[in-house]
Amino acid sequence: MTYVAAPAPVYQAYTWEAVSPANALDYLSATNIALPTFHYTGAKLTTITEFKYKLKVKRTNGCEATQEVKLTVKPAPSITTQPVAPANPYCTGTNATALTVVADDHGLAGTLTYEWYESLTNAYNGTLKGSSPTYTPPTNAAGIKYYYVKVKNSGCGETLSNIIMVKTNATPDKPIVAEDTAATCTAISIAKLTNYDANFTYIFIKSSDGSTVSGVTMASDGKISGLPVGKYKVKATKDGCISDLSDEFEIKDIKTNTSGTNRKRTYRGYLFGY
Repeated sequence: MTYVAAPAPVYQAYTWEAVSPANALDYLSATNIALPTFHYTGAKLTTITEFKYKLKVKRTNGCEATQEVKLTVKPAPSITTQPVAPANPYCTGTNATALTVVADDHGLAGTLTYEWYESLTNAYNGTLKGSSPTYTPPTNAAGIKYYYVKVKNSGCGETLSNIIMVKTNATPDKPIVAEDTAATCTAISIAKLTNYDANFTYIFIKSSDGSTVSGVTMASDGKISGLPVGKYKVKATKDGCISDLSDEFEIKDIKTNTSGTNRKRTYRGYLFGY
């Protein structure tokens, strides 16, 4: 006895219909093929959600059949507290405030993990930098960097935070002051900033009482004018960043000649002192 296998059925048409929710067809790549792709693009899900479809198939002989298809979609974690960009730029060498994210797993089984990324552009193309709910950006170099965090649930899904910008301004170097011209019998000494930068603002402070001295000017070569005789320190500022205070320096007074007060000599029988 010989058995002949029956030919596989040939289907002429496929029709997908939404059962629930009403807009379920919005997430199918097509409604007239056998295996459409499901891709949810709706509002953020916070609970496990079921999508129901009715598939109608029609054979070439005119026979039709229907079946119900169910898809269960689990919610990805949601970020309930986004990282916050600092209100003001940092200065190099200062301590930054940690960036923080808070996420909700919506009761879904699994473990939340965190991946912080740093980028030079305002885009999701960064380099992995941290793996905890908080991350402290470095301030060792001046510039602008962008940060975001990816939160994953080992049970299902992942989500990205907003991108935030962190700006760091350069802290001026500690000013270095040296004596440029020594005091003479007619002029006080002149000091000079050897690492003078015209882009900085310089603040001169009296060593005696800590008060700020006004009316001081700087030449293009760093020579200081307008400081009375005394001892001082100076600091440089730019974009809200302040340098360390310089070492103490002194503006010295005019020299006085007292070397001849006890000297005497005789000229033609007269005694002179000078």
